[in-house]
Amino acid sequence: MTVSGYGYQEFQSGPDTFEVRVIPGTALTQGRAFIMWDDIQDIFPLAARLQCGRRVVSFMVDINGNRLLPLRIEHHPGSAIQVIMSRGSSLKGPPPPIPPKQRRRSPPPIPPPPILQPPSGPLSPTSAPPSPSQQLSPTAHRGAQKHGSYIATFTLANIDDDEEDDDSTRRDSLFSTLSLSNETKTQYRSSVYLYESFLQSIQLGQTSQADLICDDFREQFLTLEAEMTCNKGLQKQMLEMQQSMIELQQQALDRLTNIQNKVQEILVQNFAIYEYPIPRLFIVLPSDRLKWDPVNIFENKFKLFFLCECGEHTKGDQGNNRNPHHIHLAKHDGYDIESPAEFFRNYGNYVMNLLHMLKYGVAVAGYTTPALVPTNPRSSMDGKHWERSEDYINSLERNVERSLEYLECMAIKGQLTPPPPKVRISLQLKSNPGQMDVTELRRLGAYLKINDSDEVLGNLYRVVTADGHAKWVCEEHYIEMHGLQAIKELCQGTYVNHGSFNEHFGRAEVSLTSPTVANLFYKLTERSRLVQELKVNLKWDVAVSDLKTLRDVIRRSNIAYLDLTCPGAPAPSDILNRNKRSDPIWDMISTSKLQSFTLNDYYGFFSKVTVSAKKNKLRIFRSTERIDWRKEGVKVVELIEKSPLLKELRLCTTEIDDAYTAIRKTNMYESCALDHLTLDGGDAHGLQAKFEGGLPVSIDLIVADLSSPLLQDVQLLRSLHLRTGPHTRMDIEPSMLIGVVRRNPNMTKLTIQCGITDFLFWLKIASNCVAGEGYSKLKMLRLYSGRNQLLLNNLPDENSMELELMSLNNISRDGLETLLKAHASKLTRLRIDSEILRSMFDTAFPGRSTTTLRQLDILSSALTLDMLYDLRLILRRSNDVANLTIVLDERYDGSEKSKELADFVAEFAQHWKKITIKDVDVTMWKEALSKHKFTIPFGVLSVVPNTRSDYIVLANVGIIGKSK
Repeated sequence: MTVSGYGYQEFQSGPDTFEVRVIPGTALTQGRAFIMWDDIQDIFPLAARLQCGRRVVSFMVDINGNRLLPLRIEHHPGSAIQVIMSRGSSLKGPPPPIPPKQRRRSPPPIPPPPILQPPSGPLSPTSAPPSPSQQLSPTAHRGAQKHGSYIATFTLANIDDDEEDDDSTRRDSLFSTLSLSNETKTQYRSSVYLYESFLQSIQLGQTSQADLICDDFREQFLTLEAEMTCNKGLQKQMLEMQQSMIELQQQALDRLTNIQNKVQEILVQNFAIYEYPIPRLFIVLPSDRLKWDPVNIFENKFKLFFLCECGEHTKGDQGNNRNPHHIHLAKHDGYDIESPAEFFRNYGNYVMNLLHMLKYGVAVAGYTTPALVPTNPRSSMDGKHWERSEDYINSLERNVERSLEYLECMAIKGQLTPPPPKVRISLQLKSNPGQMDVTELRRLGAYLKINDSDEVLGNLYRVVTADGHAKWVCEEHYIEMHGLQAIKELCQGTYVNHGSFNEHFGRAEVSLTSPTVANLFYKLTERSRLVQELKVNLKWDVAVSDLKTLRDVIRRSNIAYLDLTCPGAPAPSDILNRNKRSDPIWDMISTSKLQSFTLNDYYGFFSKVTVSAKKNKLRIFRSTERIDWRKEGVKVVELIEKSPLLKELRLCTTEIDDAYTAIRKTNMYESCALDHLTLDGGDAHGLQAKFEGGLPVSIDLIVADLSSPLLQDVQLLRSLHLRTGPHTRMDIEPSMLIGVVRRNPNMTKLTIQCGITDFLFWLKIASNCVAGEGYSKLKMLRLYSGRNQLLLNNLPDENSMELELMSLNNISRDGLETLLKAHASKLTRLRIDSEILRSMFDTAFPGRSTTTLRQLDILSSALTLDMLYDLRLILRRSNDVANLTIVLDERYDGSEKSKELADFVAEFAQHWKKITIKDVDVTMWKEALSKHKFTIPFGVLSVVPNTRSDYIVLANVGIIGKSK
């Protein structure tokens, strides 16, 4: 009988009845409850088969017909299962006696699994984890079938009864052979018992115990060696068991090697600071560690936890390390995962490798991770010392197992299929799904629900090793690596220099006012070696000697990002060195760890230099100095040629056409790695280009007219911004624009600056550009003039049009009226701040029908009584106006308009985002509105000072109107 719920399963053997605990179903058993075979064996060690009535009870199998391991049978509620004992033995009690050695060691307490060694070192199967889907080799499988039940005989649905009877007959014949003494039979049964224990230990991952059992089996084998020479049947059975054990050990060893190689590939992968924006080591654990649904396993929720990358690199120079330097969980509550299905599809294999690393341990590439056993150290909750905690490790091990079970179930369903290998330019990255691609690492944050300020993930700290590689470590290892006193001194040093220091990123920002102040700060930087990113403003007339001092500091530091602002004029003492002024900066680039260099407000970087460019590690270079390309372009190209890792280049230049042509050729023929190029030619000229494999793949271009040389041959435009400035449509030939669009079939966005009266003209031209199937991918059109714009998100579909009229002063009435007649129904943003709309209000809102307005800004002096009445009708019929503001720039005087205006404001009380009133008129308007039972909420009312000037500027809504 079963007891409430699943409870217990009843078993009968002769007159005896027992009840064995039932375990709720899991994903592997498809939700079916089950009883572990080990629990049955504890009561009936000599069980041969199980029956429910006349039906033989089979072991549970997976979808492929393979037995689920550990072995189990399905729960039969309301029925009693009969236990049939072995016919080959008359024993009715516990398992056969084991010689003293076996009794002492089998099963022994599970010792800590040893740490995995690098592949080059000796490997042992004692650390090999089990595989839930592991398939035995034919010999091992036959051995498991034949010998795995000499103490407990199994019956499977896919095994023929005849075959089972034959095996049973052979077993019975062995035990009934007269030539076997009772002592031999006992030793044989002990061997089978050891073999069965070995199989169970291997499948449960208790590999250290499996090794000890294997040693005991060898001794039993030697004990029976003399008897085996006389009994071929005994010899055959013992040899098959021995061969099966050897093959299982080899499979465990192979699996160990496979996992070990994957973990090593992850840990030996090094990133520069530029490539390492967030920690790379992370795992997932159940969100609720106390609640786990083993039946509906895919209903469980998970959190992502980052790991501390401590190791040999975090050990202090003094050797007095108080904390273990083993990879461990960061001190953080973890992050909920957005879009978990997509997350696990992209990162599941990577996470599984790291979970295996935690579970079984590793020692490679300066990292050590002990296996999850109760003797592992961990940081205490107060963070002041490390302690041993069996409960903590057991809890972590249990949740690691649950996470692995979840991921393995996803793998069985094919939901962890790795994406196709990507082509990576970086030599240090391999096309291996076990490694983390830089792009994938940057994308990780999109899957996390991040609440941390400054996006400090896992409360970890980025550090730089002696080799210049970035790592993320916990606070304890960060302090041990650098020293608490050095950290405090640097924080104080940045504070007194009007700056700040972000410890998590090693990011310092300071303004230095003199060489003396700068030297004090430089000493702190060198002593602590904490700064990785430095943003510094040198606020004096900098001499060459000052730049040399900065160069030497950067050389001796870990600074990889330098943002230097040097606005002062050259010092008077530099008159003899004026042509060598930039030499120290060029030396600094080539002799330091700099990966990103930004130079602001500095003159002469490319012109005041006498040294040649040398090979460097720059990934990013930005300069705000406007370069005369004809004179200084050669020096720019020289820098690019000596920067093989350069990914991003941003320059200001007078000749964008020539600069782009020269840089493109250099990037193509010099095997540079440039990905992004930005050239700033001023307000009316600009270029952004994206490269892959040295070749341009897309260009965003800003030009003043269509005669630019870049538009003649280029076919890679993604977007074009035409700033016509004072030009009118009469100065531009429309056919030229149509030609540009059709030569660039991948262009998706066109922006044109033009007068509001020309909106309809350019709309027609753009529509003609996309006329005809397959001509262009152009979808977005933006026509603008000041704060007025016409936008189509899906050209030429007019249903996607949005018209914004936010600045109507000095606009041609005829042009505005023509535009409104054509597209007034597309108005989404409108500002009523002038008299121009009074005469065409009916045109702007034909029929007073429901409007598409989302934002309406009103200047009360621009309204008439009729307009107020019409606005009431419009707003009553529309629910889309989410941003409604008004400026009450008229005094409340009790006139009909004032009363209507107060009533209008009160009627739409819930919709106002901002109500602006001059300070001298606030009291009267509040009193008037209160009569309509409306009090302006706090945060909605904006009071501006009265002014006697011709204009009042109301910055809160950006309205400029004449004062009354």
